[in-house]
Amino acid sequence: MATCALLLLVLIWTPNVVKGEQKQRTVVLVYDDSGSMRTMNRWMYASYALQSFVGLLYENDIFSYVPMSTPDKEIAVSLTNRQSEMHNIRSWNNYKNTPFQSVETAIQALKRQAGKGADELWLIVLTDGAFNELEDPNNPQYEGNKKRIASTLRNFKSEMDQKKVAIHTVLITMESHLSEIEKQQVNTFKEIWQDTTKGIVLPTDGESGIINSVNAAAALVANRDPFSHVEDAVKTEIEDNHVKIISPFPVRRITLVQQGTQQNARVKTSPFEKVDSYVIETPQPLIQGYITHLSYTRKVIQPGTYDIILEQPPPPDTRILVEPDLDYKVTVYKENTRREVNGEVYTGDPLIIEAKPEELPTKSSYFAAYIMVDKQQRSMTWNEERKAFQYRLHATSLRGSISMNIKGFYQQTKEFQITAVPKPKLSLRVETVNWKESVTELVHAKPLVLQPLLNGKAMTKEELKNVSYQVRLNKNIRYELHHNEKLYVYLRPLYSNTFNFTETGNAEATVTMKHPEFGEVSQSIMFTVENTSVWQRYHILLRYVIPSVLVFVLVMFVIVGWIVKPRFHRRALVSYELDQSLSDEWIHKAEPEVLRGPWWKLGIPYRAERRTVQSITFVAKKGTKAVLVAKECQVEGMVIDGSFLQQDEIGAEHRTLYPNETIIVDRGYGKETYWYECD
Repeated sequence: MATCALLLLVLIWTPNVVKGEQKQRTVVLVYDDSGSMRTMNRWMYASYALQSFVGLLYENDIFSYVPMSTPDKEIAVSLTNRQSEMHNIRSWNNYKNTPFQSVETAIQALKRQAGKGADELWLIVLTDGAFNELEDPNNPQYEGNKKRIASTLRNFKSEMDQKKVAIHTVLITMESHLSEIEKQQVNTFKEIWQDTTKGIVLPTDGESGIINSVNAAAALVANRDPFSHVEDAVKTEIEDNHVKIISPFPVRRITLVQQGTQQNARVKTSPFEKVDSYVIETPQPLIQGYITHLSYTRKVIQPGTYDIILEQPPPPDTRILVEPDLDYKVTVYKENTRREVNGEVYTGDPLIIEAKPEELPTKSSYFAAYIMVDKQQRSMTWNEERKAFQYRLHATSLRGSISMNIKGFYQQTKEFQITAVPKPKLSLRVETVNWKESVTELVHAKPLVLQPLLNGKAMTKEELKNVSYQVRLNKNIRYELHHNEKLYVYLRPLYSNTFNFTETGNAEATVTMKHPEFGEVSQSIMFTVENTSVWQRYHILLRYVIPSVLVFVLVMFVIVGWIVKPRFHRRALVSYELDQSLSDEWIHKAEPEVLRGPWWKLGIPYRAERRTVQSITFVAKKGTKAVLVAKECQVEGMVIDGSFLQQDEIGAEHRTLYPNETIIVDRGYGKETYWYECD
């Protein structure tokens, strides 16, 4: 039992620091030295435990205790002269009753240190019964006392939370040899304690139970796992006078606890600069032990293997306590924006609560993390990308805690708070009423105006930054959307004012506003587009557009006809000769004529180019050097390239004439000959 007591108190103080920078902690312990503590030597175990607290603190910590025998007196302990302070504790021999004033004195002491910038506060109450104010339920002042005690604790917790000062509370109750009435009194205070401070209650039964509960409290304060003795991560060995420690984690301090011996196995050699040793013992000969701290002066002990040689083999129940230098950061941020929550959030917003170790070992699997929400504990999941544990929830006002654990080595709990307020209500106020406009005047029509509102107030430019809008019309009407601090919907003609196919009559526009945080809202607005006569509605089309299009089409038709019409080849020539058969003087030969006319003689579009030489009309044939002999100039007795035209062939169709072919026409008074050439 004595061994457990000493071990537990060795576990008690490990600083919550990272990377060698010690945080300043303030610890105030309310010490029950009432007469009932004299039963079964409980006062000696309590004295021994208090000495251990002093022995295990760091020099930059602030420690004091308030004996219940002097409830208005805070006794400060000098940690630079702690062996002498331990002697003073052993010498304390007063005893009276258990007034709640002692707790109030401790609270005021913690408040003063919080005002001076303390990083972490601990309020520990060690008692073996109820406070005097809660002893008699029939006392007229009982209910008032109960409310005052609850209000004092609740206000203290709330004030520290507002100042963002970490406050931890532990209530250790020694309940052995209590009557049923006394147990009910103790249970009443335990309920008040848990409800107001959200603190830990460690009840005990019997003297050995006192030691076990104090041991568990000490482990929690030291960020150690009080519920497991399996040290899979950190290995410690004692062989003869040789001590070996293997740790994959950074370590603040290594502590050797020797108990049940009159001789201290002092450190002979070690790799550490600083070795501090203290003796602790009960006021009367019952338990005696030694605490030895090994550390560096200004740096943490890095992961590795360390060997310590003692002057002599230590007693069998010697324990080696490796105090972790681990910490983690709790962050609450919005899942959709990944922005950290520094104030209020809106009810229902998706949040991620993150616990990120600040000194990650080689294996993240060493760690486990749990979140306590609504009195239910849930496991957090590891995010390899973020190197952190995460838990997702929807925002609601709550206070919770996160515990990070390395089995048998490390446990630390941090609180977080989420303040959720109702999500602001979006709305759109219609500022345009009885909107009416002619369909022909939509180009210059005034807009439909809507005012975005948040909780009934006009939204600011900052609130409107990420807003998007959508407009739906139940008729075919074009619109233009403009917005700054207000929303303007300009109704415009469908396609254009010229081709105005806008539907008319009573219509409805539904405007939807979407905000990434506040959701979306829709608002309908009615309006009227008045119809006009066909001539008024389409006068530009009928007066200008259609006539212009028709003229354009006609001109293009003519131009294309001129371009695609068949033309004579540019070297096509026809020679003419008239032979009257009387004498050589009666033979008439004409100069060859070019069939193709000049470019400005365009002629009839699409109609093949024609040229009449004497009595024969030639027609151009597209895509070839050949020409056609027009059917209207064909006569009886005409010979085309040696072929006589029969009576039934005359005028039936154009006849093809190829280059170097001739046409002979016998006129009776003479013979006409035409030669066609095209080189």
